[in-house]
Amino acid sequence: MKIKRFKIQNFRNISELEAEPNGCHILLLGDNSVGKSSTIEAILSCLGKKDNPLNPVQFGKDNAYVEVEGTDGTLFKVKYNRKGEPTFEVIAPNGLKDHRKSAIQQVVGSDIDFDAEEFVRWSKSADGRRKQIELVKSLLPSEIIEKFNDLERQIATQEKVRTETGRNRDMYEAMMKGSKIEQYDIENYTQKLSESELVEKINLANEVNNKRKKAMEGISNHNSRIEEIDALIKQLEKEKAERKEKVSKLNDWLEINKEIDTKDLTEKLSNITEHNLKVEKVLEYNQNSEKYDELDKKYVQLTTSINSKREEKKALIAECDAIPIKGLWFDEDKLYLGQIPIDSDTLSTSQIMHLGVQIMVSKNPRMKIMCIARGESLGKNKLKEIQALAEQYGYEIIMEQVLREEEELRLEFYCDGEDLTKNKK
Repeated sequence: MKIKRFKIQNFRNISELEAEPNGCHILLLGDNSVGKSSTIEAILSCLGKKDNPLNPVQFGKDNAYVEVEGTDGTLFKVKYNRKGEPTFEVIAPNGLKDHRKSAIQQVVGSDIDFDAEEFVRWSKSADGRRKQIELVKSLLPSEIIEKFNDLERQIATQEKVRTETGRNRDMYEAMMKGSKIEQYDIENYTQKLSESELVEKINLANEVNNKRKKAMEGISNHNSRIEEIDALIKQLEKEKAERKEKVSKLNDWLEINKEIDTKDLTEKLSNITEHNLKVEKVLEYNQNSEKYDELDKKYVQLTTSINSKREEKKALIAECDAIPIKGLWFDEDKLYLGQIPIDSDTLSTSQIMHLGVQIMVSKNPRMKIMCIARGESLGKNKLKEIQALAEQYGYEIIMEQVLREEEELRLEFYCDGEDLTKNKK
């Protein structure tokens, strides 16, 4: 169904406008503020556009009225009061009436204001590409969307776990690198050596050496005293003899208890300490290595699972007949055609435009109108391409185009095959 005729009264800056395009393309020509955008807004609002227009009633008027008749005989009407509140009416060719906006949307479709040119602009930014995804997703049946969203939730959860797993894995890897453990260390520093035996020997040696020191000090003291005794002559002979006897005993003890060299023992103890420190580092390295391997395995498993679920999402889309474009699918970030991402870096504007028109056809198979704002910004080649696509799918173009110094709104109608670009300068 296309537009056979339409009538607009008191809608914004349009006091009275009536035309009968009979399904031909409609060009709205004129300078700014002559009513081009208002005409399109009035027609779309009458056909049940999702969002009601702001301030639809012309200043000083009590109400606004729009009427559109389709080429199949269906009549659409909307009346706005001063508050901008609409009253809808749709009259079927058999005379049946309905006043619900939802009834109009059932006849027309819910996305009649879809703009294929805007679809192309979306492909140039991350936010726009997400809008493209939501648009294509809306074509899917509710049960497929539910499964799809569930897979997206699972992927998001697993990606969060994978990120944390990767962070922990990298932490253990950094700890392993920071330990400066080499393969030789791993092979040779596996068990700790005992320190207690050497410590005991060193302690015993130190004890003997301390006693030797005291003994040597005693000898020195006694010899000094002997000299004093000699000076005292005979009265100290007895004491001298006793002290000689003590000296003799101490000499005998020194002869028996030779001085012990602790250098080798101390060096061995130092080597054991160094060895055991290395063993501890190797143990820590091996523990970190085991944890790294465990986390790396988990990371790989999560990546495999995420990729599997993404493939499952692609399969859901591929198995669903709701998307009419073969090979069209999407992930969290953008649309793809096969393996090619749909953005301005990989596809031409013409290719993206073609996809946009195909999507628009899928979303609006009943009311076959294609609205284009800012038509003056399109080059002749692009406009011809849009016209060719519209006529290929049997759609009627409604396009506004600025003509400077044209102070009144002018409507021109072009049937299939007539060149829309003749006003392009």
